[in-house]
Amino acid sequence: MAAACSSPPWHRVGDSPNDNSAGSPSKLGPTDATPERPSSRNTSSPEDSCAICLGQPENKSFTDSCFHQFCFACLAEWAKVKAECPLCKQRFKSIIHSVRSLEDYDQYFVSDLQRPPALPTQ
Repeated sequence: MAAACSSPPWHRVGDSPNDNSAGSPSKLGPTDATPERPSSRNTSSPEDSCAICLGQPENKSFTDSCFHQFCFACLAEWAKVKAECPLCKQRFKSIIHSVRSLEDYDQYFVSDLQRPPALPTQ
């Protein structure tokens, strides 16, 4: 019968206060040992880009179900194939676009003709 380990599973070797090797570079992970460099990439966050074309959204548009943001043209084309959010897979019935304020926007309704036909019931 094997002896049970008395250390909790999250205890790492070298974490004890008496162990001088705990802070040595060989014990640190790559993110701990390497200082973080500023990114030369575009500083916009993923929320600021269209997840379909990966560019800056043109005519920012949102699904009516989850309000994820996309280009209107990208989302309208996507909806022709499947009216579900590319990010979270929630189905939507319309695209909110040309937003001027919370109460002033245009809404494009996804046609039922673009959705797959319902299976016949017997």
